[in-house]
Amino acid sequence: MKISVQCCIKLTNTKDLAMKKIMYHGVEDGGKDAKGYIGAKYYLARALPLSKPGDIVVLHPELSDEINHVLQHCERIGLSSSSSFVFAKSLAEAVAQIQESIKYKLCVSIFGPQAHAIRPDKDRFDITQVMNRKNKAYGMYKALDIKTPTAICFRNRAHFEESGMTKLPFDITFYKNGGESFGSGIGVRRCDSWEKLLQAISEFPTEQSFQFQEGKQNRDGSRGVSMCSIYDTDEYGRPIRLLSSEQLLVGGTAHSGNIFPSVCESEALWSVTDGLFSEMVFKGYVGHCGFDVLGVDSSGTMEWWLIECNPRWQGSSYPAMLSRLFEVKAWSAKIYKTRFHTLKNLALGELEFNPKTKQGVIIFSFGVILVGKIGLMICGEADYRAWVEKELEKIL
Repeated sequence: MKISVQCCIKLTNTKDLAMKKIMYHGVEDGGKDAKGYIGAKYYLARALPLSKPGDIVVLHPELSDEINHVLQHCERIGLSSSSSFVFAKSLAEAVAQIQESIKYKLCVSIFGPQAHAIRPDKDRFDITQVMNRKNKAYGMYKALDIKTPTAICFRNRAHFEESGMTKLPFDITFYKNGGESFGSGIGVRRCDSWEKLLQAISEFPTEQSFQFQEGKQNRDGSRGVSMCSIYDTDEYGRPIRLLSSEQLLVGGTAHSGNIFPSVCESEALWSVTDGLFSEMVFKGYVGHCGFDVLGVDSSGTMEWWLIECNPRWQGSSYPAMLSRLFEVKAWSAKIYKTRFHTLKNLALGELEFNPKTKQGVIIFSFGVILVGKIGLMICGEADYRAWVEKELEKIL
């Protein structure tokens, strides 16, 4: 199937819409597995550093004592963030507290049931739901002839048992949730034996859909490079490229952070997903979208394979947007463990980001400090970042 819609354009600069926003970046509509992720309810806070004066940022009620501390951090590093907040545990609860909410643009991390109920948009909702369900999304990849590893999809465990399969379908097989998934590698299992695959199946609900995805690796047997390509739509609804960064993975599947730039970025990388995102936009998709793309050297040259689509703001979206705001050319970002459970006790000192030198640490996810974690972005070249990492070990 040929894609006839406009190709994605490179983003050079965008103007902000005059319309102020209600920023609700909860992740619960991304998938049921989000509930099992420690600190996920505090991910709402990731929107705050990217907000503008006049926007209304929705935060979890338990974060009220952290507001002044994070606003002081934003001011010190040169961010003019919003100081208007609503404390709520759902989008509906938040909107109910806002007078004339219809005058605000709705900015959500994913256009799921909550957002669709508040601001109905059938086309946008439908394509988001398709792409957020891995088995359905795979059908779209194949229909559009997207380069993606072969996958075998099952409706549930009974469907798998009816298949009569008795051996590993691929030398390296990834068990993956076939329905809605919060991402971050949750629900993914790397299996190199039939026994491991059966064990993976047994760990999840019997009615959960799933798929077996073929594992790709370098010709020497090592794992390839995992990249995240982020797109958006501009104020005219056109598809645009934002940024591609290299993913840091734990155990080969669980996302733990990102590095930019990567020596692996190329037009060949973007070409795998440009057409797919353009088709999504043609069908009604709006906003941020990330694609996990794997690069492997199987024949002396790098080959790129689409692993999955994440139709939402991802963890890497926030440092990516901050890097654009500050025009930072090199950075790394990840979630760190800390002994602190409030920003009040966290002092970055000389490590804090300096907008003049464009070096230092930016807090991009402060809410998770309530569970002993914090999202930090280190701006600067590799040698400087390595030094900062060692200093952070002493502080955190």
